[in-house]
Amino acid sequence: FTHIPLVESTEKREEITTALAHRIFVYHNDPEEFREYIEKWGYGETLKQLNSRPQKDKTRKGNFGEILACEYLSTVENFDIPVMRFRWNPNPDESMRGEDALAFKFSESENESSEICVVEAKVQNTFNKTLTGKAVKVQLGDRKFPRSIKFVSSHLRQQGESEKAANVMEFLN
Repeated sequence: FTHIPLVESTEKREEITTALAHRIFVYHNDPEEFREYIEKWGYGETLKQLNSRPQKDKTRKGNFGEILACEYLSTVENFDIPVMRFRWNPNPDESMRGEDALAFKFSESENESSEICVVEAKVQNTFNKTLTGKAVKVQLGDRKFPRSIKFVSSHLRQQGESEKAANVMEFLN
């Protein structure tokens, strides 16, 4: 596996706080759906219950690490992360099973190859290659392919993105 350390640049903190807060919200909630609820009910106790962001500190930190990894992959490495899986977690205060995220680069032509990146984010004070390596091995085990590839493909089909869903399933071939 490849370890990509992300270190905060403290002089940029104010600059990114609002944008990052927005991205955290979007990873956990569908903004259009949330807006409809606000228009219908206002922002009260009911809407607070529908917000899919976790309250437990450990889960919040883990999700934050996953979001940072995904944002890095999408903005710097140009990977597509088609499913924001936190939106589908029935218990936001517990971590979802499976890989933290799947990121894709789909080939534009037959001469190019597609890529898949399996994300396993760990929020640690100092990097521990053994701990992170064990987490990666637990996720993949003896399988050649990520466990959640079918999950991603199914959600893409439900969203009307059949071609992208088929491209995701091509990784199994």
